[in-house]
Amino acid sequence: MIHLLLPLFHHITFDSIPKTVYENHGEVLAAHVDRSSSFLFQAFAAQRSVKVVSFAWRFHGGALLVKDAAAEASKAGDDAAVRVGLLVGGKAPVIPMFAPSWLKAVGDLAKLPADDLVFVVAGAKHPAGTVWASPYDSDLHLVAADDAEKDGWHHARHAFAPAVDCVGIWIMADGDDTKSQFDVEVKDLELE
Repeated sequence: MIHLLLPLFHHITFDSIPKTVYENHGEVLAAHVDRSSSFLFQAFAAQRSVKVVSFAWRFHGGALLVKDAAAEASKAGDDAAVRVGLLVGGKAPVIPMFAPSWLKAVGDLAKLPADDLVFVVAGAKHPAGTVWASPYDSDLHLVAADDAEKDGWHHARHAFAPAVDCVGIWIMADGDDTKSQFDVEVKDLELE
């Protein structure tokens, strides 16, 4: 299990975009999104083979204003209640001097080289298992998690075939593109 305690993560922000506010309620990670976007990043000291990502999540107020799968795959709708990103090990790309500050921050914090990033998206408008490219960078991919509700929590899960070699993780709640305002909680994040 990944402990969702803020001191274990680095809060990475985007230039000119209000940041999402993250806080802990015990082992639960809460995010307050107010037309904002930022993410929590943790680099791993050793590569982990990941076959399954699973976590529980729920809205605690407000709404994500993504209308449908087509909007979700566009720049105007590229927001999510919760995205869990896996930084995949590989040959480290050269990061140019003019790269965005968030990319430089991840590069500086990563302990092992990586060349890919895949996001598992909770509550996606795409059908479970659907993969689509980020509208901001076609090298970044998103996959819709299986999502079932039980006891007031959504339980998101995605199985990779084959397993991915993960060297870092990020957790993100964002509503900047759709001007969404919501609160969301996440718990029980596991990489199997």
